[in-house]
Amino acid sequence: MLFRTSFRVGLTLSIACLLLSSIFVSLLYANEIDPDSVVSGDVPRTADLIGFRLRAFGKPSEKEVYIGVPNLGGGGHRLDSHLTWATGENEFVFTVDKTADAAEIVIINATGHYTTTYPDITTQLVKKGYTYTVDYLDTLAFSVVQRDSNGVVDLYDLHLNQIPLGNYGIDEDGWSNWTLSEINLSGDIVLTGTVFLSGTFGNSAELSKFQVDFGVTSGCAAVSAPDVDIAASDPDVVLGWNNTQNYPVSVWHFDLPYQQTGQNRAVNLVASLSGSTDQYVDVNGLDVEGGRFYQLEFTNACGFAESKELAKFTYGLTPGP
Repeated sequence: MLFRTSFRVGLTLSIACLLLSSIFVSLLYANEIDPDSVVSGDVPRTADLIGFRLRAFGKPSEKEVYIGVPNLGGGGHRLDSHLTWATGENEFVFTVDKTADAAEIVIINATGHYTTTYPDITTQLVKKGYTYTVDYLDTLAFSVVQRDSNGVVDLYDLHLNQIPLGNYGIDEDGWSNWTLSEINLSGDIVLTGTVFLSGTFGNSAELSKFQVDFGVTSGCAAVSAPDVDIAASDPDVVLGWNNTQNYPVSVWHFDLPYQQTGQNRAVNLVASLSGSTDQYVDVNGLDVEGGRFYQLEFTNACGFAESKELAKFTYGLTPGP
């Protein structure tokens, strides 16, 4: 459909930088977010920490966007904003920037480009009495609500960190929930998709809506891999790091062709260590002609892993770019 195609190009151009800068997919855990694990229903969670709601499809006097710490209906820990809904597609990009401690929702449709930013997430969580931070996020829950007799709400092309989750809608009027639990959401989060509106909507802001909540199920913080120092001198090569969170760590190495071609070649486990501070691994003697590419992988108690990829370096030389 030409209408959908034209706006998909606009969305791609608008968010390409967000996707490239925010998403890191582990070399060894690229498929941790499994689309087949999305289940129908609202699976119980320990807490919901951040989310957004798109609403008021037929009542322009109401705020159309809520973003903040759930429950968003309460209003005490959210921001509201106006936009004009379009018949047809309304594409969205929701990001959680953990470094900036902020969330943002961007809506792009035929009427314009709308952005709402929610800052200081941690401060708001503390005000609500939570001890969790966004590092604990491991669950996505979303709802499509369609209770206007002549209006239809469909959800197309849902992607979480570039991984497709599919299309969702309601055959009959009602409220449908889906949940994706206990997934690795280490690093920043980017959720994209299209809310497709057709028909007419009444003057109640809450009869039909789309809501997303990111929450906690396992209670384990996602791994935040520490910075890694590389020291290279002839003939010793040492990888060192300060593992303040005491995560177990595995050290892997790859042939240089891996870095050049993107193919998974000659992957080998160098060392597997228990967590402690001021750790290092002497990898002397493992280099081959052309150099090595190293990766450190930190794993928390729930089995969630985050990898720290290291630049290549050639035997006896300072690490390369």
